[in-house]
Amino acid sequence: MVPETTSSRRLTKVLVKVTVDRSFGAAQVVVSTDQETVKDLVKAVLKIYAAEKRRPLLPETNPHRFELHYSCFSFESLNEDEKVINLGSRDFFLCKKPVDDNMITNTVNVNTSFSEEVKKKATNSSSFPWTQFMDFLL
Repeated sequence: MVPETTSSRRLTKVLVKVTVDRSFGAAQVVVSTDQETVKDLVKAVLKIYAAEKRRPLLPETNPHRFELHYSCFSFESLNEDEKVINLGSRDFFLCKKPVDDNMITNTVNVNTSFSEEVKKKATNSSSFPWTQFMDFLL
């Protein structure tokens, strides 16, 4: 019997741990090193999370609404088409994608129009002089 050399051995599957935002403990997934991408890993984690009935329950399990990070302290999400084996880690963090930019700008526009309305009412009411100070705070 000929002993195997390290060059002839090759990993075919690895165990990856993914912590879902606000959940206790990581979901463990066995992924293939050749084919699995970040997108595939997100789908697998969401499927396992739902099958194990982990808490808190996710309001949705659409994999396109989630993104994978190296940790909960990482702001940059991982590329969906990147292969898992090339990431250099086996521990990840899964969270929902941030709110759409259009929704944020609409909220800002509503808030600015509301503050302008408050300023108009404050300047029209002369019986309350302290409202002039409120404009300074806004």
